[in-house]
Amino acid sequence: MNPIKINEAVDAVRGELISPGCGLEIRGVNIDTRQLKKGDLFIAIKGERVDGHDLLEEAENKGAVAVFVEKDVNHKSDMAIIKVNDTVRALQDLASAYRKQFTCPIVAVTGSSGKTTTKDLIKAVLSSRYETIATKGNKNNHIGLPLTVFDMDDKTQSAVFEMGMSGLGEIRVLAEIAKPDIAVITNIGTAHLEQLKTRENILKAKAEIFSTLDMNKTGIINGDDDMLVKIKAEGFKLYKVGVDSKELDLKCMSYHTDMYGVKMRVLEKAGSQIEEYRFRLPGIHNVYNCLDAIAVGKLLGLNQKEIQLGLDEYLPGENRMDITSVKNSVVINDSYNANPGSMKSALDVLKLYKKDDNMLVAVLGDMFEIGPDSETYHREVGAYAKESGVELILTIGEKSRFYNEGAEKSGLDRERSIHFEDKLDLLDYLKSLVEKKAVILIKGSRGMRMEEYIKSLN
Repeated sequence: MNPIKINEAVDAVRGELISPGCGLEIRGVNIDTRQLKKGDLFIAIKGERVDGHDLLEEAENKGAVAVFVEKDVNHKSDMAIIKVNDTVRALQDLASAYRKQFTCPIVAVTGSSGKTTTKDLIKAVLSSRYETIATKGNKNNHIGLPLTVFDMDDKTQSAVFEMGMSGLGEIRVLAEIAKPDIAVITNIGTAHLEQLKTRENILKAKAEIFSTLDMNKTGIINGDDDMLVKIKAEGFKLYKVGVDSKELDLKCMSYHTDMYGVKMRVLEKAGSQIEEYRFRLPGIHNVYNCLDAIAVGKLLGLNQKEIQLGLDEYLPGENRMDITSVKNSVVINDSYNANPGSMKSALDVLKLYKKDDNMLVAVLGDMFEIGPDSETYHREVGAYAKESGVELILTIGEKSRFYNEGAEKSGLDRERSIHFEDKLDLLDYLKSLVEKKAVILIKGSRGMRMEEYIKSLN
């Protein structure tokens, strides 16, 4: 982060300087006293369990030079105490002001699934030429994104921000802070149906990522997605990627996927030469993820060799298509999150591992936030698992019985469709299973903590 003068921070958030403190400038921004460094601004946010206003002494002891507060505080301090109406909004306003220092290209990414992989792929591609920062972990919300903005400094040549949401209006706020030059929507699925009720509303919420674009900026969409094709370019340039549709700016002419990854032949409408790319992770969904990254690379002037170098350098995030050997089995850890689309994509990958001498196993936890048709979606995924060649389904969670119902209705024998009420019972079963020759997919929504089974097996 580039230093910010304390008086400039006060002006940026329209705050009141209650106590001037002894410092002159801020060298970092933090909301967590456990991570505070000397010279940081501490933002006192009232959370569900902890109120940052109760931690001012700890923040000062850690070296904070300034603090944003929204309550009256009685704290004699060498920190600059800055009173604001809302500390979260002040964090966002300061990030927005800080963002204006930079003219380097900014890329924003959202979508129902694949947004984190796509964000990481774009970062890897751009890093082959540019010094690039990107969202870390799950810092993609109204607090995490502004904190990520402060990772930019004078060395930054490009930035990639992931934008998550749970309702209408949220991504618009993030877009106003980040002001992206290129904005990407991966797809429109069924995640967040519980809050937004319809896929049309999910489309509206995701399309807010385009709200700050102008004719010098570009929105990238999946041109094969039945909802995204409804988007019209109004006041900005629209760039479509895909495999099947005719009107595409970047088209995958052909691809091959197996357990070792994907190979694809890609043609850009503006060009005349087919380019070949490869990627280490398998599945058609990764073809689309790669197309987004290739498109961003091309829009920012990278050549085929630089883009391929970036794809080669990509490393999967934690609990995302992490494929390892455990005893005599292969375990596919895709436990970070789940919705019907990502479940089917993961099952497509599992199918690629079928050999005569192994068994395909799906360990599935509940999918959350998919609305009133949740039972139907769980049954559909169970049926899809059977159709994908899964020979043993192990389920856990309140809704997970419906996976079993769907699989059994599609012809899976009941003795190969097992529901567990107790985590330890499932773990004991898995421990015996990895002694055999099996390929085991483990996946469920974040709240199911399916990664705990991986840790126990290892």
